[in-house]
Amino acid sequence: WLKPRVLILCSGFDLTEKRHVPAMVRIAAAILALSLCCMASAAAADAEAACASCADADASGLLQVSKRHGDAGECATPMTASCSILYDVTQTCCEAAKNVTNPTAICAACEGTANHWIAEDVRQDCAADLQAQKSFRRSVLRTLQSKAQAQHSSLPLVCSEAPGDCVIQVDTQYRAIFKGVGQNACCSSLKPVISTVETPNSTVTSAFCSGCQEAADGNDDVNSLYQVLCAA
Repeated sequence: WLKPRVLILCSGFDLTEKRHVPAMVRIAAAILALSLCCMASAAAADAEAACASCADADASGLLQVSKRHGDAGECATPMTASCSILYDVTQTCCEAAKNVTNPTAICAACEGTANHWIAEDVRQDCAADLQAQKSFRRSVLRTLQSKAQAQHSSLPLVCSEAPGDCVIQVDTQYRAIFKGVGQNACCSSLKPVISTVETPNSTVTSAFCSGCQEAADGNDDVNSLYQVLCAA
């Protein structure tokens, strides 16, 4: 028969190992080593659990951020003969921004949006003061959008650039396309019109009215702006 050996793996003590140490001392030392080993194992287990908890918390936080900003991308709003394209916009916020029947839909859907144009719309449309000035850009966009929806008409691929279009890169978060207008004086005069918060001043209006009279005959959306700013 093999003599049973009790090994204390953490400390290396062997209760059956013969040493010039009294048996009771060896047993006490082994028990102490076992206790220390168990405590260390428990601490390691607690640390591992704590790390796992932290990892779960971080993952949860990242998921929440992803839900808010992770799907942010391009928000294209097609109109009859033009297109407004905003960037860094979530799909939920984009749909709310296109809702012409409920201007306040953006209040909840676009809260904390990364797009500064929509953030300004939220600030104005969701203000407690209902008499607060509304953005001219926002008003123009909604007018053209409502017209396109009412007529159920939009040029094919209106949100895709093509030769002969007027493409306006207002900034990194806002681009507009006016079909068939071209890159000319009219196109240049459109930029301050579609990007202003306040009603365009006389200088901006004069440049647009003189530069886009001909283009108004060939583009319905330019014509709508012309009627607002130049026909009065």
